[in-house]
Amino acid sequence: MLIAEQDLLDFQLPDALEAHEPPEARGLARDQVRLLVSHRSDDAIEHRGFRDLPDLLRPGGSLSFSMDGRD
Repeated sequence: MLIAEQDLLDFQLPDALEAHEPPEARGLARDQVRLLVSHRSDDAIEHRGFRDLPDLLRPGGSLSFSMDGRD
């Protein structure tokens, strides 16, 4: 990723939308979590499920994730 593009990924997430515990503690399997998809070609945002990830990945695409230190 180019440094100039990092600003495009900077956003504020309201505390109410942040997951404060793993999905299992919320009664969900890991693959049942929600997935926010940003389409750079037209700036569209789509709400999908993590199970949809294989259908969304394209050659040359980007995938961002966070490692919080918990298993």
